[in-house]
Amino acid sequence: FIGLWVLALLLGNTVLKQYVPDFNLVYFSGYIGYVVLGYYLQRYYFLPSTESLHFVKRRKWTIFAALSMMALGLLITVLGTAWISQERGKFDQTFYEYLSSNVILTASGAMLLAGTLVQLPRWMHQPVSILSRYSYGIYLSHVMVLKLATEAGWYQLPLHPAFNIGLLTLLTVVTATGITYLLNKLPLGNYISG
Repeated sequence: FIGLWVLALLLGNTVLKQYVPDFNLVYFSGYIGYVVLGYYLQRYYFLPSTESLHFVKRRKWTIFAALSMMALGLLITVLGTAWISQERGKFDQTFYEYLSSNVILTASGAMLLAGTLVQLPRWMHQPVSILSRYSYGIYLSHVMVLKLATEAGWYQLPLHPAFNIGLLTLLTVVTATGITYLLNKLPLGNYISG
C-alpha cells in the first residue's frame, strides 16, 4: 500500500501526470497514506527490544536517516518556496501542500525520529504528553489556524522563508493546541475536538 501511495502521489503531483492514463487513484493518493505509514512503522519497525545490540546500531542509523529526511524536506520547502515565490512575484504555497514530496519526506522523518526516541529528556515529557493528548484536535483545527494566518498576513512577514516557515509552524501548533485545549474544557467538548 505504501508503495502504491508514493507512486500515486508522484504520478498525480508531477510532470509525469500528463503521460499517465487518467486512473482514479484517490484510494491510494490521499491522506490515508500517512496513517498507513505510521501503522507500518509502529508495527514492523519499532517492535524490536530496545536492549538488543542490533536495535542500538539501527537506532543510530535511524536517527541519522530521520534527521536527514527532515532537513532535506525542510530545505526543499524553504528553497522551493523562495524560488517559486520570486518567480511568480508573490508568496506561493505550492511547497506547503500536504501531499507534496517534501512534506511527506519531512513527516516520514518526524515519524521515524519520534518512534526512535525511546527515552525523552525529562523536560520533554509534559510537552509530548500534551501534544499526544490533543493531536487529533490539533490536526482538525490546524487548517483553520493556517487560513486565519493567511488572512492575517502572517505569510508575508518580512523574514527569510527559513525563519518564516519555522515561526508559522510554531504559531500554528501553539494556537491549534490552545483551541483544542479550550474546546476540551467545554461540556462535551472532548467529543468535538477528539
